[in-house]
Amino acid sequence: MNNVSRFTPPTGYSILTPVYNAEKYIAKAITSVLSQTRGDFEYILCDDGSTDKSLEIITSFAVRDPRIRVLTGQTNRGAAMARSTLIAAAGMEYCVFVDADDLIAPDFLEIADYFLKFERFDILEFPFQVNMTGGSRDAVAVPEEEQLIRGDKVLEFFFRGKRNPWLLWGKAVKTQILKKIPRYNFSAPYVDDHLFALPMYCFASSYRSATIKKLYTYNCGNGGWGRNIYPAAEFIRFCDGMREAYLSNRAFLEKYHLHETYARDLYIQSGIPYLHNGILAKHVAPEDTAAARKYFFQTFLPIIREFETPPSTEKIPSGQNG
Repeated sequence: MNNVSRFTPPTGYSILTPVYNAEKYIAKAITSVLSQTRGDFEYILCDDGSTDKSLEIITSFAVRDPRIRVLTGQTNRGAAMARSTLIAAAGMEYCVFVDADDLIAPDFLEIADYFLKFERFDILEFPFQVNMTGGSRDAVAVPEEEQLIRGDKVLEFFFRGKRNPWLLWGKAVKTQILKKIPRYNFSAPYVDDHLFALPMYCFASSYRSATIKKLYTYNCGNGGWGRNIYPAAEFIRFCDGMREAYLSNRAFLEKYHLHETYARDLYIQSGIPYLHNGILAKHVAPEDTAAARKYFFQTFLPIIREFETPPSTEKIPSGQNG
């Protein structure tokens, strides 16, 4: 336990938001951040080459509030690279991710202070509220239970005990932990958070979840997850992102000699079975089903299973190539 910080709240928070074509909801996200009852924070937004009015909107907030910094890119590089850019720019003791279409409760930082003044947990997590904006019938999030975990048990909990393991938001994370994560030069569309969550829990030596109240609102359906119908092109992008994230995380486990312990867990937790049993089976446009199935079975799955050692017991039908 870190007794040096006992009864002293964190020196500050870096709130981080990647932005791409979010003109419909980014103003609400920014307003929720600026409504914090604890005012000692910096708010960094990275506009990833938006083609709508997103940059104009966030710039209009920045000129009125000196706590806001805006980072810009000339072209859309993807959320993973935007998150890496935000982490590199973060200068406060803790980071808090807020996605461009979500909301953070006004007392998020104040309540984080309450818990972190007793101990500087590497990861502090709060429950969240889910709004199903995209019409999906089967995306369900369950609030975390009260947990206090230390040492090697943090990574074990990530793989084998944690609900919603890949989410980055709804947490205060030590900045020094996030800065250990390698910067990415690929995007992993729809699952960019997978690239950060595994290293984050691997490098963390303490995790605390507090069920005091729901402090984050996830608007499911505005982004990649939670849509009711996916055209074939979007499903293929989903597959490509899942493949990039899975292979990157597999390489990470191998680098730290953890693959034999967690290979099967990685396959299951990465969402690959859900990609087939949930999205392909239920949420691909009927006219695009044949093309989506062909890509899944002939292109995506063989690459994944080439690296699947030991084999997963999670069932995905084989030989169905559309």
